Amino acid sequence: MNWPEDSLIKIARRRERLVARAGAQRAAIAGTFLELQEPAAIADHALGVVRFLRAHPLLTAAGAAVAAVALRRPGVLLLAGRALAVWRLWRTVSVWSSRRSA
Repeated sequence: MNWPEDSLIKIARRRERLVARAGAQRAAIAGTFLELQEPAAIADHALGVVRFLRAHPLLTAAGAAVAAVALRRPGVLLLAGRALAVWRLWRTVSVWSSRRSA
């Protein structure tokens, strides 16, 4: 073999290594994005709630007033605790059932 052919072979081999490395890096980035998809969706939902509350300040104030009045009544905290327990149970069961069906 002569000099130009040797250098072309070296260049082709280096290109193959670079293409393989780039493919591995793309796969790693895709995996990272998949891991961040759920936290990004939660943050997006939270921002939507904040935008809604900013757009409806009277509704926010009315809700705060109703909550303040409701907390003064006896038994409301007990009811809220039970509602929280039911909600947690529902979340656990729904996560379990979605994993089981997948």
